[in-house]
Amino acid sequence: MGGLVTPQMIEAFAICGTPEDCMKRIKDLEAIGVTQIVAGSQIGPDKEKAIKLIGKEIIAKM
Repeated sequence: MGGLVTPQMIEAFAICGTPEDCMKRIKDLEAIGVTQIVAGSQIGPDKEKAIKLIGKEIIAKM
C-alpha cells in the first residue's frame, strides 16, 4: 500500500512537522475561517510525549 497517500493528501488533511511548522499551518487555517483543530491519532510513537509537546509548544503559544 506504500505510495497511495500523496504529499498533497497529507497537506489537505493533516498538520505535521515541527511545532513552528504546525503553528504556521494552524494560523494559515485560521485565516481562512477554521475555528477548531483536533490533535488526534498518528501523533508519534510516544503519545504522552507528543501530547505534552503539543500543549507546551503549540497550544500555550497560540
